[in-house]
Amino acid sequence: MGLKNLGLYHRWAGKKSREILSGLSEEEFNRDCGEILGSVRQKVEHIIYSLITCFSHLNERLSFMEESLQGTYLKVAGYTIEQLLDCWDDIDEHLSDGLINDSGTIELKRKDGGSFCLMRDDLYLQYILHTIYHRGQVNYCLKFLSKPRINADYLFYFDELDTSLEDNQNICYLPE
Repeated sequence: MGLKNLGLYHRWAGKKSREILSGLSEEEFNRDCGEILGSVRQKVEHIIYSLITCFSHLNERLSFMEESLQGTYLKVAGYTIEQLLDCWDDIDEHLSDGLINDSGTIELKRKDGGSFCLMRDDLYLQYILHTIYHRGQVNYCLKFLSKPRINADYLFYFDELDTSLEDNQNICYLPE
């Protein structure tokens, strides 16, 4: 149940992020928030590039992907804010579905030419954790811009899930 919940949480947290980011102006989205942070656009593009890399490792092609990773990165770099957020949404959905439904192993190449074997869900977990890290950086950018920040802690997901139940009953989320 834990990985399924994490996949659903990932989708929920991404949605919360995109709701806030969609309210930024073009200038705010592209404004440099300092040498260490860069811009919101740079963070969002990096999240998307990382997730694209995940699917590249899995030999999965998403509808917007070009023949090469470089070609895909260049295409994404030209996206409008709306296109970036839509792309991120599509990738998040694909990633959380994979975490929930995919199993088995994958062979990953090392820079030295060797390789190692990894459980597929561990690869998905890498990219979910990586997204969480960069979503935190987006929050620093939003603070710099004096904008509302993303409130997407894992426990907030369960709290919102619980309070959205029709009969408002307290549910304990235990393995099935």
